[in-house]
Amino acid sequence: MVGLAVVTSPFNPPLLPLGCETNRNLKQVRLTAVPMSQQTAPTNSRRWIIRLLKLLVLLIVLWAGHRTISRGIEEFEQNGHRLDQIEPQWLLLSAGIYLFSQLPCGLFWRRILLSMGQRVTTWRTLRAYYIGHLGKYVPGKAMVVLLRAGLIRGPGVETGPVVAAIFYETLSTMAIGSLLGTVLLFFLDPIPWKIVLIGLGMSLGTGLPTVPLVFNVLLHVLRKDRDKEAAQSSINGESKEIEPAAKLTFRKLAPGWPGLVIGWILAGLSLWACTRAMFPDAPGPAEGLVLYISAVTLSVVAGFVSMLPGGVGVREVVLLTILAPELGAAVAVGSAILLRLTWLVAELVLAAVLYFSGERLQLRKLYARRGGIAPQQNANPTE
Repeated sequence: MVGLAVVTSPFNPPLLPLGCETNRNLKQVRLTAVPMSQQTAPTNSRRWIIRLLKLLVLLIVLWAGHRTISRGIEEFEQNGHRLDQIEPQWLLLSAGIYLFSQLPCGLFWRRILLSMGQRVTTWRTLRAYYIGHLGKYVPGKAMVVLLRAGLIRGPGVETGPVVAAIFYETLSTMAIGSLLGTVLLFFLDPIPWKIVLIGLGMSLGTGLPTVPLVFNVLLHVLRKDRDKEAAQSSINGESKEIEPAAKLTFRKLAPGWPGLVIGWILAGLSLWACTRAMFPDAPGPAEGLVLYISAVTLSVVAGFVSMLPGGVGVREVVLLTILAPELGAAVAVGSAILLRLTWLVAELVLAAVLYFSGERLQLRKLYARRGGIAPQQNANPTE
């Protein structure tokens, strides 16, 4: 069975199947027979491959999350703490504050994507951003890039700029966090000078690549590869528009930096609520906010630089070094482990909600497009 194009009036152009070629005014149509099996088989095979890959990614993320939770609970109990002594309402508050602290980072990522000429919505960006957090618990951290790039792809979105934006947002967040935490260390007594030097080094290492002049060099390299692909597509007879090169500038990015600072402050409040869950006498935000912010910023950045899954071990060492002089070693270790568990569970729950709600929305749109099940609308427009 084959598909053929039919010549019709130029004022009522037909939908041409694969294998048909036409000029711009549709006055001439060349017929090419293409077996229908060749048109549908690759699509079906690709769908099954994508489904299997999604299942594989899901299993890897669940395995990594389960391993992290089991290890955290074991370490928590080994340090003399008991789960039944924790006040759960403070953990819920800590989880909620943490999830909200990531919102400015997700919006900053969208700002970068828009600056690079990518057409992305706020919903699709935040969904990919939050679900992508689970990838950091998989060894190598490449899963973060895979999850975000896969979830945000669509019309008007290219893989190269998306990957570049992921690196830029991550490095910017880490640079601002390490710089903020290092500055706040000078308000502690005594000043942990070793951590100060480490913080300065991390600020420089993560901040230098985010300077627009430096980062635009990477964009230029990516742009050359895109232009080559577009030129090759033109040679093959495929139409692929080459958009103007997008560059990052301080004017485009600077409005998003205050949001990153606010996000880190909220992360510090999340650490306070988590500590309060197990230690009722923990310093409140009024007297201990500087301590909590410096501890959470530098521990997270150190964990990121270590390239270990979720920064396991490294986060705890930094938190212990900063918190122990004020809270004691036992409480500091317990807070570090409990914070990891709280953040991971919060990420898993929100990621599940965002993933399945997004899948349901895509299915509704697909059915509506095919004329099957239209999106639900109120019958009475006045309601």
